Amino acid sequence: DAGMDDFVRKPYRPHEIYDSLARQLGVQYVYETAVATLEAKPAPVAQIAGRLAALPDEVRKELADALESLDGERIMALILQIGHSDAELGGSLHGLAENFDYPAILSALAPARQQPDSQAVTDVKTAS
Repeated sequence: DAGMDDFVRKPYRPHEIYDSLARQLGVQYVYETAVATLEAKPAPVAQIAGRLAALPDEVRKELADALESLDGERIMALILQIGHSDAELGGSLHGLAENFDYPAILSALAPARQQPDSQAVTDVKTAS
């Protein structure tokens, strides 16, 4: 009714654009990548969760805040900073961020963010 047949929201993800084109044009895409190859890759979250846990609390918190606020420039600046100390982790995070897979990075950060801060535990014991 509004003069359009479909729409794709920002941030654009390539698969969403191709899905929209397929619906509108009635085409079916054939991909060269074999399913077995895709399944052989470990999940990105599993690859990076341990390395993220080794980062300082402040860096993890800043990264989570940037991801939650969708601040692309800040996210990339933090990933660059992380890449200086751990190039492999920086590369993995950069790939996820380039594909706007912020939920995957947040999922990898979640276990470290859920651990209680040792200083807070000490303060509670002292107050008791």
